[in-house]
Amino acid sequence: MTRTTHWMGTVSALALAGAPTLAIAAPVGTAAGVDISNTASVSFSVGGTAQPTVTSAADVFKVDRKIDLEVTTQDSSAVSVTLGQANAVTTFRVTNESNATIDFLLAATQQATGTSAKFGGMNDGADVSNVRVFVETNGTAGWQAGDTLASSLAGVASGDAVTVYVVSDAPTVAPNGTVATVILTATAASGATAVTGTPAGTAGTGGSALAQTPIGTANNKTQMETVYADAQAESQTGDGLRDGRHASRSDYRVSAATLTIGKYSRIISDPFSGAASPRAIPGAVVEYCIVVNNTGGSAADAVTISDQVPSDLTYVTSSIYLNGAFNGTDTCASTGGTAGVDATNWNAGTTTVSNNFATVAAGATRTLRFQATIK
Repeated sequence: MTRTTHWMGTVSALALAGAPTLAIAAPVGTAAGVDISNTASVSFSVGGTAQPTVTSAADVFKVDRKIDLEVTTQDSSAVSVTLGQANAVTTFRVTNESNATIDFLLAATQQATGTSAKFGGMNDGADVSNVRVFVETNGTAGWQAGDTLASSLAGVASGDAVTVYVVSDAPTVAPNGTVATVILTATAASGATAVTGTPAGTAGTGGSALAQTPIGTANNKTQMETVYADAQAESQTGDGLRDGRHASRSDYRVSAATLTIGKYSRIISDPFSGAASPRAIPGAVVEYCIVVNNTGGSAADAVTISDQVPSDLTYVTSSIYLNGAFNGTDTCASTGGTAGVDATNWNAGTTTVSNNFATVAAGATRTLRFQATIK
């Protein structure tokens, strides 16, 4: 690649947030189609007398069109998604490094399962769905309403770069950490039609790939011919060297909620020993501690603990306590939490202790403590 390579690499989300969505740069090289004309002259003398300068006829040739482009991901790591998440976004930049204003066809595809992903040494393990390509057209970094669904870029000037989003729906079933890799390919084209109301040099529809002037034919000085000059992208993209197109990849990574639950009990008193050295005899009070951990990478919603009190026990009224610290062995502490709603769901003479914790954030722990008496 040429002059823009030093700034077109992967950037952080913070840097992208402040970056222009249509990067305007100086044209790359002498514009295609320009006629370069030149003459030569000779001066001489005869017998010591200067003679008129003789000037050649003009030599004229037309500058040919060099097709060069670059597609780069703007994601610095895999985009975290939850199972079934709609409209998950990966971000790319398409740069016209040709010496002419041209169009680009845009295509988003999915990498083959089992092949190496873009980030983190993982392999592609799933596919996304509802894959679409949007072009940044509303002037604000980041995909949002107002950006344009498009199949091409229309009239991108030499040196300019456009932000393109691949927007997909995450897998509905996949293990935590599963990666799905998408590929954005831009192909040099002509004949695209700009989408009405979008900024010049951005979203378009239609268009046909530009063909290279056949290699091995003589240069036609009076015509603008076309030469592919693009580099080869990563092998997983399927892009080749000097093929009039370029591609880049980005990853989605499933960050699902993963819940674990533990239930612990201890005898806290009996009718004879009190709390000094209690045993599990009739009349003794048992304290249960239920612990839920979210070890996944995203929040779990509508998390409800439900525990039916065994028929050999009688629930102790108003003994529910929520989110006390767990000592790692058998105890939910009576500090740092709140009293819970009393046991509910009386059913055929049994009692079910339950609580809806709503959302449990990634890495968070919730506890529920209650007591019952042995009959």
